[in-house]
Amino acid sequence: MITEYMMHRFGWADICYFGPRTFFQSLKWGERWHIGVWTGPQNDLLCLKPCKTNEECEIWLSPGGTTIKLAMIGAISKYLYLKKVK
Repeated sequence: MITEYMMHRFGWADICYFGPRTFFQSLKWGERWHIGVWTGPQNDLLCLKPCKTNEECEIWLSPGGTTIKLAMIGAISKYLYLKKVK
């Protein structure tokens, strides 16, 4: 329930899971969950805010997490940091 509230609060609509590609990659500490909005010139990048250019998307790309909760913590942290820096 907190995840849904935070997604609404930050304007994020999408959660994506990039599954393991091979058995050995699934044993690694992978960052497979990402939270944000699909954006970019081709609408193919998951970012923390809507972006128009690929350069802007590179800055705002959603950080990954091993769980949805960790992905949410990473996304909020990066979003707040970039808002403070920019």
